[in-house]
Amino acid sequence: MLLGIISGLILITVLVVIVSIGFQPFLILLLLIPFFYLAGMYRSRKPSKGRIKRDARSLEKTVFRPLLRDVLVIDTPVWLNEKYASFFNALSIVLAANNKKHLLFDEQRDEIMMTAQQTFESDGQSKAVHDAKSPLKQCLDNNLITREPLDISDAIEIADEPLTIKLLVCAAKKSRNITFLSDNRELVARARTVLKSRKVGITVIDYLEGLMPGCNEYCAAVRNGAIKPSAWKRI
Repeated sequence: MLLGIISGLILITVLVVIVSIGFQPFLILLLLIPFFYLAGMYRSRKPSKGRIKRDARSLEKTVFRPLLRDVLVIDTPVWLNEKYASFFNALSIVLAANNKKHLLFDEQRDEIMMTAQQTFESDGQSKAVHDAKSPLKQCLDNNLITREPLDISDAIEIADEPLTIKLLVCAAKKSRNITFLSDNRELVARARTVLKSRKVGITVIDYLEGLMPGCNEYCAAVRNGAIKPSAWKRI
């Protein structure tokens, strides 16, 4: 809007000058330079529809499609970190488009809910405000979660391990490769060791902050109707 007003004023000024001084090509070119500069700035700052679509498909292919293929375990602090909200929004879009659900073990759900309760009480937030920002509640409300109890009765050797390690071991019963989202390097290293001993593959995504700009753009593109989320026949 602002650029349109400025461009209009520049063009009017150019026309007035042309009329007042007569036709002088070199002078007219000089007067048009600011207009070309502003137009170039606008085009560089506003991504084209083609680029938006390419970036969205690239994000789906490199990040979200693999998440649907493997069993996904998301570390509890990631669920509770508000700066990762756009990732969960994008994940929800892809899950819904492909009629898929995220597997969440009951014990992790309880941990997330309990930690969230303690957090909003200590921060003085109302429950309604907290729930509105909760990725877990949004996924539950949209029926994008399937829940199961944690069963490690045949893995007593990990009884003293953190809950996240137990989640990974239990998830390994469903897939020979697990995708693990966490920004805790020590926990990731321990997860690699435990799963390797069980001959289970693990794919780690620990660069979540770097994904946020792309997730933001993806969600905005879907919301604005610039793209439709991909629905894959075969994951």
